[in-house]
Amino acid sequence: MLGYTLRRVAQMIPVLLGATFIIYALTFLMPGDPISALTGERPLPEATVAQIRQAYHLDDPFLVQYGNYMLGVFQGNFGIDFFGRPVLDLILERLPVTFTLALTAWVLKLIIGLVIGVYGGLRNGRAGDHFALVFTVIFMGVPSFVIALGAQTYFGVHLGWVEPAGIRAGWPMAFILPALVMAFEAAAGLARLTRTSLVDVLRAEYLRTAKAKGLSPRRIIWGHALRNSMIRW
Repeated sequence: MLGYTLRRVAQMIPVLLGATFIIYALTFLMPGDPISALTGERPLPEATVAQIRQAYHLDDPFLVQYGNYMLGVFQGNFGIDFFGRPVLDLILERLPVTFTLALTAWVLKLIIGLVIGVYGGLRNGRAGDHFALVFTVIFMGVPSFVIALGAQTYFGVHLGWVEPAGIRAGWPMAFILPALVMAFEAAAGLARLTRTSLVDVLRAEYLRTAKAKGLSPRRIIWGHALRNSMIRW
């Protein structure tokens, strides 16, 4: 388990480097000038423009700019925005909201995925299994942004059950809808994995022996089948 965790952490490094490089390159290749976009119809004096370009290394080649950016990131310096605010402070300001949303979605994912997966696994070939299959197909096949936009429009705008945007309502009302959208996509894969593993385990010989010895169905399912199916994850 420790080796697997270390390998996964090590794999994050090239992924993060690749993601930052692609995003930085796309931003660099965008047409227009960032200073002109910032000032709009009120152009700055040439001396001020030159000072800003020097401060943000805008005249340097792309690789030099990217290298300076990554060097600052590894030193904990994410730079400042065009309004003079440290980017790290902006990240830390919004981090509690991000953490709360991610934790809420993770808990909902476990509950929804396990419940639907177990329900489908115990009713293999029946209506419950068909429901689990439809659930996984829909939420694994439809892009999450489509579900998010539809849920936001219907439940937030038309019905008014939740805040369509923002966190003014606080937890849980402001977080429940985006957390559910995030959870459903992840729960679909978890439900399919749980259902498949549980069906395979229920066919095992040792469970037939447990039934023959008179163990209760509840103990067989929750004490043996479900626990051993989770090992296959």
